[in-house]
Amino acid sequence: MTLAASPLQGRHRWVTNLSTVAVFTGLLLATAYAYVTIRFPEGTRLAFGGVMVVVVVVFNLIGDTIEQRRLATLRALGEGDLPATPANLLVAAQEVMHQPEVAFWLSLTFLALGPLVLGGLWSLLSPVPPGVVLQVSFVGFIIAPLTAVLALLASVPRSRQVLRELVAAGLPATAIYAGLPVSFVLRRRLMVFAAVAVFTPVLLVADLALTRLRALLGQLVTAPDAAAMHALAQAQRSDGLWPLVGLVILVVLAVSASAWLSGSMLGDPLRELAAETERLARGEHGQPRFIPAEHETFAAAGAIAGMEAQLVELLGR
Repeated sequence: MTLAASPLQGRHRWVTNLSTVAVFTGLLLATAYAYVTIRFPEGTRLAFGGVMVVVVVVFNLIGDTIEQRRLATLRALGEGDLPATPANLLVAAQEVMHQPEVAFWLSLTFLALGPLVLGGLWSLLSPVPPGVVLQVSFVGFIIAPLTAVLALLASVPRSRQVLRELVAAGLPATAIYAGLPVSFVLRRRLMVFAAVAVFTPVLLVADLALTRLRALLGQLVTAPDAAAMHALAQAQRSDGLWPLVGLVILVVLAVSASAWLSGSMLGDPLRELAAETERLARGEHGQPRFIPAEHETFAAAGAIAGMEAQLVELLGR
């Protein structure tokens, strides 16, 4: 028997949408970087574009299938196939809590593996030098960490919103704090985020500089005289200037978005925790409130909720 649809309908898709946007942002950045740095052999661009479209579509379908399988309970609750009991709501909360991690690992794997597959298939269809194939593969290894971090951080706000909706649907705050595992890895996560935000632009700039320098040296070797060398150097300065500016803007936007989202991930629950402790200090006791968070802040929110529940019980006695 199918139950009536609930306010959770469609949330299994909604919670993953921004991670998909983050992945396509990484693809855009990788494509722009490849356009600026890689010298495509004549007559191979069409094959490259066709293979890239196929790889992106296939990998996106695989990733979407994996994400939706991991949100099966949330989907069943939204479509009315499961009753909104505390047990079912807690399973859905566990799925939603892990969704940003799933988005991170899928993005990291596919962005690192995708260019390898792309380069291999491209070399089968067109006469592409091995060095160019390696350049295509290397782009994925540079872009994958930043894209994965962006996918994780973009998923967190919607994951928290769905957790609030599960609590509103009948899942007690104390049950969600007790039923969800806590991992104390916030410091390590922040260090990883900072490292990715710093080293990704450094690697991009270094690889871009080496690529352009190699191309210039190759042209200078074949130059007939000093005047021709000077002309080549001048042309190198202006060649590809606007694509390079666009690439830099994309990198700055991606890194800035990651920094802003990581600050919000930590700052938003801390503000709510401060407001909650002030409420308890004023003596306004009641049912524990749910504050969505992750890692150490989630443990702190659970401790405050447990303390309030014990206070209410003692006052009732």
